[in-house]
Amino acid sequence: MTVMNQPHDQSELDDASIEALLRQVGGREEPDAGVMREVRNAVHAEWQAAVRARARQRQTIGFAIAAGVACAAAVAVFTLRSVAPEVVPVATIARIDGHLQVVGDHAYAGRAGEHVSSGSTLRTDAATRAALEFGRGVSVRVDANSTVRLAAADRLVLEQGALYVDARTVHNGGHDDTLKIETTAGAVRHLGTQYQVRTLDADIVVSVREGRVEVTGDHGTNIGDAGERLRVSADGNVQRSHVSAQDDSWNWAEAATPGFEIADQPLAAFLAWVARETGRKLSYDDPRAEALAQRVRLRGSIAGLSADAALAAVLPTTNLHLRQANDDSIRIGMNAD
Repeated sequence: MTVMNQPHDQSELDDASIEALLRQVGGREEPDAGVMREVRNAVHAEWQAAVRARARQRQTIGFAIAAGVACAAAVAVFTLRSVAPEVVPVATIARIDGHLQVVGDHAYAGRAGEHVSSGSTLRTDAATRAALEFGRGVSVRVDANSTVRLAAADRLVLEQGALYVDARTVHNGGHDDTLKIETTAGAVRHLGTQYQVRTLDADIVVSVREGRVEVTGDHGTNIGDAGERLRVSADGNVQRSHVSAQDDSWNWAEAATPGFEIADQPLAAFLAWVARETGRKLSYDDPRAEALAQRVRLRGSIAGLSADAALAAVLPTTNLHLRQANDDSIRIGMNAD
């Protein structure tokens, strides 16, 4: 029994000891009021420091986010600039009859001899036509009331009106067939030719004077040969008809020819130009007449004259004459000795 009651007795002893100790210590003294103020001020100062630190942290994060956004914007601008098409001169204005408006970064009146760059839009009014030289033997003429965008060196977008393309034979005997005319009804590409494209409501009309053209749209590809006129709609419908190389529909293009600088040129080159501009074939009575045309060098100028008027003015100054001329051909013969 004594052993079993030992823990209870020890507990009572501990409680009595603690009570006696507390009586000796007495009540806990309250801190001095000044000390309490110092403690409160210290705690408040520490709290303010913590708040300021958190504010600086948030500000730093904000600056980092802003810097990140600015960096991302700079990267986006650089990326856009790097993928944007390069603006380059693509053609030279060879002739203007009237007022040609060129719209790029700003609008201005084009002048003969100036370059026009990719991204520019050309507009003609009812009294204006123009001719452009793209080099590589490619000449493009713009009819009245037309709008064409120079999307790239090898791509034009015809928004309204008409274009005439003359792709001459170049020095290696071939043609540059890279130029493409884009329209709402498809893209037109020449295969060594003379042709015109005209917008007509939602359709386009492609007339082939020489060679062949390829018209490609969402509904397939169509080939047009010399003497054919294709009316192509956006839904792929194609109507074909005949067109003569001397049809009146070519007259505007002949009137807009950039001209031929005859000074120091062989007569044969001038005669070939006249034939091409009028859609006729050039021939000679005999080899002697052709050889003479190759030897004769021209002087002067035919500025302002149509091809036929220039022919009538130049031939009498040589020992050659117009032997025969009709809708299809020009035949040149030698004067009698």
